Parts: sequence; structure tokens; C-alpha cells
Amino acid sequence: MQYLPHGSSNLKIENNILVLELQESFNKEGVQMVHSKVQSLIDEQPNRKWNLVIFLGNDTLLTMEAIEDTKQFFLWCQNHKCEKVAYVAISSIQKDAVNLILNNTSLKRGFFDCYKDAKNWISSLN
Repeated sequence: MQYLPHGSSNLKIENNILVLELQESFNKEGVQMVHSKVQSLIDEQPNRKWNLVIFLGNDTLLTMEAIEDTKQFFLWCQNHKCEKVAYVAISSIQKDAVNLILNNTSLKRGFFDCYKDAKNWISSLN
């Protein structure tokens, strides 16, 4: 059964960094819509390496179905030249969930208190 997408997102590009701001709870359909937006932007420049910075609102959660889709999305990112994923200002519960979601990928990931620190990490050679 299809449902209306839930969750709010904003996506922008800064050089080789996609900045994704997520608010509210996401169901599978909401996650698929966000993933489609990211994939469309990356498909426009298929040979370019890129990085992802994600801001999660305090109330941002995923349903179980959305978690499975998100795992697949990060595998897609890994296979489409994403180098690093940085999360900014997230709670400890969200951090634990992110680590479980990204567990089966080789993507480098980091957790930061501010965007500047995330950008510095992305720019580093590590």
C-alpha cells in the first residue's frame, strides 16, 4: 500500500558537497522522495566524486521500512563515488541508528557539532 510521503527536506550543493537538511519523521515514501532528489543531482555529474553532509532535526526519525530503503540508498551512494558522509548536530540515539544503517558500507562517516567542522573533515585527506 502506498502512503503520502512524510518528512521535510532541503537539498543544496556546495562544490562537491551535497547538503541535506531533514526534519520530522520519514516514512518509506518520504525517504524514497529524498533519495530520488539526491540521485537526480548525482546522475547529472556521473564521474564526479562527492560528499554528503546531513543535518537531522531533533524530531527526525525513520520507520522500519524507511530504514531498509536508507541502507540501500547508502550502498547506492558508495557505488556512485560518494567519499564521506558527515552528520551535524545529531542526538546520541540518532548517531546509534546512523551507525547501524551505515554498518554494511565502506563509506567514511563522521559526526560533528557544526557545519564548519564537517567541511574541514571532508576537505582533509583522511
